[in-house]
Amino acid sequence: MAEAAARIAQLADELHQEDAPDADTLMIDYQEVGEPSSDKGKAPMDSDQLRIFQDALRQQQEALERHRSNHQN
Repeated sequence: MAEAAARIAQLADELHQEDAPDADTLMIDYQEVGEPSSDKGKAPMDSDQLRIFQDALRQQQEALERHRSNHQN
């Protein structure tokens, strides 16, 4: 049993080393200035969703203001 666990640990380490070069690279595609934006895959926001979002944002801003004022005193 101990030999099997040691072998599994060794194989896991080997696999991790093989994957390591790719793990250090994070590719993020940013929109260039002047490049047209794409709405592909984005659902339109209806008025109810917008209202809910605005209410949540307002509540969060009010809570932040209360938190700041409590810590200024």
